[in-house]
Amino acid sequence: MSHPLSIRKRLAVLIRYLCYTFPIIYFLVASLTTQGQTIQSGNEPFTLIQQADQAFDQGLYTTAIYDYKKALNNITHCEKYTHTLSQIISCISNLEMHGDIVDTIEAYMLPRPDCFTNDSIFILNVHKKLYTSTEKDIHLNVIDSLIKTTQDSLLKIEKLRSMAMLYVNLEKDYLARPYIEKAIKIHESSFDTDTILGELYFDMGSALRNLGYPVRAQGYLKNAENIYRTSNLRDTNAIARLLNNYGNTCFDLEEYDDAKKEYLKAIQLTKNIKKRNAKNFLLFNLNLGSCYLYSNKLDSAKLLFEYCSELIKNYAVVPYEYYEQYGDFLQRTGKLHAARNTFLKILEKSYYYSDYPIYTIQHHIAKTYLTDDNLDQSLIYANNAILTADHTIDLNNPETINWNTTQSHYILEILRTRINILRRQYSHSLDRQLLDKIYQNYRALFQGLETIRTGPYADQTKLLLAKHLKAYMTDALAFCRSAQNILPDKELHDFAFQAMEKSRNAELFEKTYQIQAATDQLLPDSLWEKEVLLKSEIMDIRYKLNQIKDEDSISITLQNKLLLLQRSYAQYKLEINEKFPSFYQGMYSSELKVSQIQNDINPTEQILEYFWADSFVAILSITKSQTKLHFIDITENLKNKIQWTINQCTLPPYKSSYEEYASSAFLLYEQLVSPVLDHTTESLTISAEDILSYLPFEALITEAKTANFRTAPYLINDLEISYAYNIILKDQQKEQTEITPKLLALAFSSSSQPHNIPSRRYQELPRTAHEIRSVSRLFPKRNTKLLIDQKANKNAFLSHLKDYNMIHLAVHGIADTTNTLSSRLLFKHLFIDDSLDYLNAYEIYGLRMDQIELAVLSACQSGIGKEVTGEGIFSVARAFTYAGAKRTLMSLWSVDDISTAEIMSNFYSEIVHASNVSAALRKGKVDYIANTMDRNEAHPYYWASMIFTGSAHPILIAPDYRSKFVFFTCIAAIFLATLILVWIRKSANRSESL
Repeated sequence: MSHPLSIRKRLAVLIRYLCYTFPIIYFLVASLTTQGQTIQSGNEPFTLIQQADQAFDQGLYTTAIYDYKKALNNITHCEKYTHTLSQIISCISNLEMHGDIVDTIEAYMLPRPDCFTNDSIFILNVHKKLYTSTEKDIHLNVIDSLIKTTQDSLLKIEKLRSMAMLYVNLEKDYLARPYIEKAIKIHESSFDTDTILGELYFDMGSALRNLGYPVRAQGYLKNAENIYRTSNLRDTNAIARLLNNYGNTCFDLEEYDDAKKEYLKAIQLTKNIKKRNAKNFLLFNLNLGSCYLYSNKLDSAKLLFEYCSELIKNYAVVPYEYYEQYGDFLQRTGKLHAARNTFLKILEKSYYYSDYPIYTIQHHIAKTYLTDDNLDQSLIYANNAILTADHTIDLNNPETINWNTTQSHYILEILRTRINILRRQYSHSLDRQLLDKIYQNYRALFQGLETIRTGPYADQTKLLLAKHLKAYMTDALAFCRSAQNILPDKELHDFAFQAMEKSRNAELFEKTYQIQAATDQLLPDSLWEKEVLLKSEIMDIRYKLNQIKDEDSISITLQNKLLLLQRSYAQYKLEINEKFPSFYQGMYSSELKVSQIQNDINPTEQILEYFWADSFVAILSITKSQTKLHFIDITENLKNKIQWTINQCTLPPYKSSYEEYASSAFLLYEQLVSPVLDHTTESLTISAEDILSYLPFEALITEAKTANFRTAPYLINDLEISYAYNIILKDQQKEQTEITPKLLALAFSSSSQPHNIPSRRYQELPRTAHEIRSVSRLFPKRNTKLLIDQKANKNAFLSHLKDYNMIHLAVHGIADTTNTLSSRLLFKHLFIDDSLDYLNAYEIYGLRMDQIELAVLSACQSGIGKEVTGEGIFSVARAFTYAGAKRTLMSLWSVDDISTAEIMSNFYSEIVHASNVSAALRKGKVDYIANTMDRNEAHPYYWASMIFTGSAHPILIAPDYRSKFVFFTCIAAIFLATLILVWIRKSANRSESL
């Protein structure tokens, strides 16, 4: 009889049994599961997906597509199926074969409806693909209804972002941007800052960069980087892509040092990770190499490109970016044959790069032949490049080029190269017909520049043109010089005028764009959004029209739609001109001809416009009856004399020699003014640039004779002199209205020294209070507002500005020569005693001063700013002019407040008699010079700093004010005469009594 086992022993046997049998059971289950998966796939789909993922990471997208599709045919699991199909679409997008996306969706989605529900993100992607391919609004409606019915905020953000990314893949960033913006707003209002918000900022920054708004893009990308840095994001590749994109925006703006830092950070992040994206890593290094190249650090660039040559050895298909950037490096370092062969590889493999603009490579090849002086081959490739960009162009008649295409800015570059080729040919042959052809090509180039600058093109395109337009126009004026006495003077002078004004307008556009992009000061977001959408839609239709060769019904429909959009854009510009005229002037201003300028000036007026190139100065003289074009070679002696004279004027004359000053100032007069000065001129307008912007022309000496600083024959003794940033701006200030003068005046003056600033730099200006009180006595008390000492604060100035039509600021001005938008005026602080507040230039640009007839900036350094080639000094005073002030007085250097107060008093005495502003300023200066007791105080340092820009028309004082002014003046005169008469009689009586 056996005894039953105890419970303890039974448990021990059971545990021992399980320990023996569990590994066997686990092995059998695992084998069956794997076998099931293998049977289920029929072709080991998970292994294929792994292989495809590896190929994807290495940038081998064609191989990845093959493996993904092979796996897709045997997957039943919906999540894996949708993931794999998404990866296929990503590969197709990376290969830029967007037309295959819809075919792929139809081939693999429709047979598996069970994997795609209405709530699926993928179904939204499909609808978006179909909409963007067929332009059927019904698909868009389906998508929007799906989003609107989604209540969960996080899911809504996911759907919005998914749709936006599909637009990005189809290169429709202007349609992607609104969805990203909506997602950002939902996230910012509903959630704390996290990596999802960082990704949205990244998406927005990338879209804005693609749309041509790199400054706005930088703000979003920097926010994304800050979020990534403070979060637990472990996706190193994502952070590296962000850094690379930020570097690209810096590169777009030619901020190469900043771009280099971002590229280096991206490379360091991805250098040591195993699962890095091989193509991205290559691009980071190529971008850094190009950054070194454009920074002229050729040794570093060489090392980077050699390293990239090693990286591509494992590539089945080398990205075209490598050939393009490496070829550019070889070309710029003089290895023309190697560069040409590198570019030719892209042409040979064009079937791999079907979406790449081949005309850019043809242009590169043309430039290598031009450098080699093989002009015939260079011209062939340049012509082929233009025709590849637009096959409808007639190169025998370039002025008929249709600039309303997506390739317009490329055609401009190629046309410029073509002109250089023709000019080189002309230098060899001196063929007159060739000269006519060059002139015709230049006119076409000018037409293209104007069309792009004022038309619906990406702002980045316009910005890049603006940055390089000085070089374009230097070439054009050099051509003018060579064509003098060959081509008709009238045509040549008009041509030179257009070249000079284009250079200045380009700089004005660049400044306007940077302020709007960085601060949103100039134009409301609603209007900016409207422009972005209009421009993007127009460019999208132009792109589609370029793809359609035949005049079919689709083409006609698109052309009609394009016409309507262009009309809308023209209407939009009219709206901007009406509501924001200064912004319109900076972004869309139209051109004038010399004849239009001549119609608007008086017989005794003359305009001198100066263009400073590397080797010459071009001077265009415009009077009522004639024009002159004069060229001067820039020598070291000329540059030294200009700089020396400027230094002499801007520094206090402790031991200044008149003879030495007069010798230099007379030489400059003989070279820069005398050859073009008309003998009938009484009023002279100077439009200068570069170093000439700092030169006070009125202080030049007109005769070589014995004199001193008080008796010197200054140019101001003979002429009224004013200045203009550009002639078009001056011409647009033609309106003349009667006003009742209302003066707002501020003085930086007190008995105490501010504690929070260096005392030696921003000292009190004790004479400024006396200065504005003297000025105010010329106006009725009820029409003046004086703000002195602590009342002279920024808040008070801004709050009172709209109620006055004349402003006088006797304050400090600071010129920031690194960032001109940070140049500023100093005011007393409203809330903190003995402290300062700033009014920055970028804030002034955003003010409305259309009612201001006269702005007097009696401030230290109000005119000094960073010299911007083409436009002259951008400064606080320039901001006042942009904001709408019709006339502006400013200082070129730190002024002497005693002499300035005397000049200002004389100046306003003339203004109240409705005097011309330039004439009033001239009289104030001339009277000061004549009345100085010490001849050294007649040195230009004391009086020449204040200069005038703006409308030359007198400030017309309203009759009621003039009559009252005359009445009270007469009463005062009678009263004074009576007192004098009484005093004389009393004196006579006293004498008789004695």
